[in-house]
Amino acid sequence: MSYVQGGIAEAWKDNLLDELAKEESKVEPAEQLFTKIRNNFGETSEEKRKIEQLRAAMREDLSSKNLKED
Repeated sequence: MSYVQGGIAEAWKDNLLDELAKEESKVEPAEQLFTKIRNNFGETSEEKRKIEQLRAAMREDLSSKNLKED
């Protein structure tokens, strides 16, 4: 979190840290934190964004296949 500095990003970080300090939210796995960051600020690399979209589609496809098998 020390890299999150300046502008909107710093305000977002401060709010998140305030929530954690007040114990209003539980500590989340790193991937959930990264997802929140991407949702709030977007993915800067188009290549990474496309890879994430493919991974999400693959997970969704696997989930639907597993449900059909049960």
